[in-house]
This record gives sequence, C-alpha cells and structure tokens, in this order.
Amino acid sequence: MTEWDEYGINKQFPENYRIRYNPEAAYLYHIYHYNPRVKREGNKCAEIKVNLSIINAVKKVQQKLQWVIAQKGIGIETNPSSNALIGTFKRYDKHPIQNWYNNGLVTDHQQLSEAAQIQVSINTDDQGVFATYIENEYAYLALALEKMRDDDGNPKYSRTIIYEWIDNIRKMSLSQSFADEDEEEQGEDKKYDSDCEVCLRK
Repeated sequence: MTEWDEYGINKQFPENYRIRYNPEAAYLYHIYHYNPRVKREGNKCAEIKVNLSIINAVKKVQQKLQWVIAQKGIGIETNPSSNALIGTFKRYDKHPIQNWYNNGLVTDHQQLSEAAQIQVSINTDDQGVFATYIENEYAYLALALEKMRDDDGNPKYSRTIIYEWIDNIRKMSLSQSFADEDEEEQGEDKKYDSDCEVCLRK
C-alpha cells in the first residue's frame, strides 16, 4: 500500500462513500476550488440593512445567553488578534472581554452588575496563521487598557489594576485548561516572571 492509498482519501467518511462519485457534487467541488468567476463572486460583500428592533432583540438574547453561560460555568476563549482581524471591531480597547468579565477592572456597582462575569481566557487562536504568541495577546489587551482615557483625559485604569485583572484571567485560563496539577503549578509559579511581563512593560 502506498502512502497515497493510506492517507490521500478518507475512505471511512462519508459512510455512503459513493456520494464522492456523485457528478453534481464533483462539479460543485471543482468550480468552488478552480473556477475564477465563482471565486470572484464568492469574494463579493453584500450589505444587508437590518431593522433596529431586530438588532436590539439580538442584543437582549446575547446578554441573556451570557448569564446562562456564566451560571453553567462555561469558559469563553478570546483570541484578541484573531478577533480584531476577523471581527467587527478593530481596536483592542473595544474587545468584548471587558463586557463579559470586568471584576477587578472596575469598581462601579452598576457596571459590575451588568457584566455576567463569565470565566474567560486569553489565547492565540491559530499561531501559525496569525503569527503571534500568548504574551503578545496579553500585551495587546493590557496596552489598550493603559491607553484608555476618561472624560477628563486621565488614564481610565492604573497599571496595577490592569495587571491584577490580567492575572485573574490567567488563573482562570489555567483552571479551564486540560493541564494536570503539576503543569498548572508550573504555570502558577511563572506568573509574569517570563517574557509576558517584559512584553507588557514595553
């Protein structure tokens, strides 16, 4: 058996393998990957206007789901550079992680009560595609928070508060990971003694 025979085509999927030889499916596959006109059409953006009432309804549903997620103890992974690249915001100070978990970052009771305080973590997403490191992802958020200003032009958060908030997220990340106890202890010992602190202070 050649390497191609073994790895070239997954003959275990789909269960009905004859589907692979369906001429319509083969044609669609071919034009999707190799037809320039289809690719051009596929790359076009279409703008659709949505009624404001629908937008507000979706926001309400999202807020309700955040509380359900928090109550169930489900962790949410955030990937700052990836989220900024493919999401609806382009500035790290607009990242929704602050809306999901702001305990320790703000002291206003109203702001604290409005956030669901979801267990969150900061990650790299696909490191090969986005050419980033975990310390960069922490630094992007920390630096963005440092640059934020209040209505009077003063720093919105102190560096100490930012680092403590970031460290709380780091601890949550460890508790959400599949690392064993020894690996978690190693991560706890490192804290910001490594490149992460150096990166944050630049």
